[in-house]
Amino acid sequence: MERIRALGRVYWYYKAEARPRRKMGHVNIAGSSVGEVVERAREALRLIYGRDFPRLVMRELSPAQPRPVLYLTSGGTPR
Repeated sequence: MERIRALGRVYWYYKAEARPRRKMGHVNIAGSSVGEVVERAREALRLIYGRDFPRLVMRELSPAQPRPVLYLTSGGTPR
């Protein structure tokens, strides 16, 4: 868990029951460049899921931010 916290801010939803495909929390990751954010996100996904996600869906949240902030979605089967 400490390795994930070093990559970004972790938010847990404290749900009573964990089920497959149920969102139990999320991680916010910021960096000085898009490349840095993507690499941190890939590392967080490797730590959480134990595998690589070659295709990530990204959307910039606020172009006015002084540094990149991306919304990353993972799930389903990598193509």
